[in-house]
Amino acid sequence: MRRVAILGGTFDPIHIGHLALANWFLLNTELHLDQVLLVPTVQNPLKKKQSLFSFEERVAFIQAAIQGDTRFECSTIEASLPSPHYTFDTLEALHSEWHDASLCFIMGSDSWCNIKDWYRYQELIAGTDFLIYPRRGSVVAPESLTPRCYLAAEAPLIEISSTYLRDALRKGEDVRFFLPQPNLIHEMQSIVRNGTTTTL
Repeated sequence: MRRVAILGGTFDPIHIGHLALANWFLLNTELHLDQVLLVPTVQNPLKKKQSLFSFEERVAFIQAAIQGDTRFECSTIEASLPSPHYTFDTLEALHSEWHDASLCFIMGSDSWCNIKDWYRYQELIAGTDFLIYPRRGSVVAPESLTPRCYLAAEAPLIEISSTYLRDALRKGEDVRFFLPQPNLIHEMQSIVRNGTTTTL
């Protein structure tokens, strides 16, 4: 049975940090992962601000970033689910769709420390294998972990943020080397300037 790790987020926009982290998990021989599934959310229920890029644009950027690398796949499953988009519901839908795979969920230490704020968190914890990576300022208490948690203490500390990239794009700054495909900068700048897309 294939073992697939889910990496969810707004990906607004996707950057090299997302894929570097996903790649680290794929290379971790303890985990025996076959693939990472990138799952952009339509709207994170814990975040009130609207995305800079539309769901369709974010999906297109992800697909362009992983094109040709079969270790990665992008799922648009949240577009077919009713709002609000909770991780519990998304994972249930993914388990149905990927019934022939063993799924686990990649999560930052900051999110794990706030897991009690998540919808149906007790059921989520009971039914999910978590791969938890470090985030600056968030220390996971060992006693908070369940037998289904893998604390990836050696995972790289990713300091790049989509917030920084959004601010830089609004200022017209050149952030091409923060992107998985540097040529995506032209598409992103066009959207930010004009609200229109070119051809990816």
